[in-house]
Amino acid sequence: MGSFMTHIECKMARQTGLGAWRLSALAAAMSCAAALGVAAPAFRLIPEPRLVSIATAAPDVLVLVFLDHDEDPPPSQAAAAYSVNGTAPRQVGRCSATVYEERCVDWRAQRYPQLLQHRLYLALALSPGH
Repeated sequence: MGSFMTHIECKMARQTGLGAWRLSALAAAMSCAAALGVAAPAFRLIPEPRLVSIATAAPDVLVLVFLDHDEDPPPSQAAAAYSVNGTAPRQVGRCSATVYEERCVDWRAQRYPQLLQHRLYLALALSPGH
């Protein structure tokens, strides 16, 4: 199991940006819990949503890219949920995709933790001349 965990640690560290020491501690805690007969905590590839980039798709479209685990709901597409310089966007579009899927961690529930990428497209209401 040692070489397998090392491979997972390296792969996850590359995919998620987490340090290998944090992943080693997680693996050790999960194996100790299993040895003691304690239910393992919910397995998440990253603990919370993470903004990874901001770009523009057009002069009036701002693109926000988030990574998140599959247990959180997808980001809202309601324009009122966002504000750019104090103004809500005209429209919000979203494209979500699985960018990484871990091996099964719970055979009964068929649980395969996933790392999701959400691209939010905020259509801004620009005034003339901007």
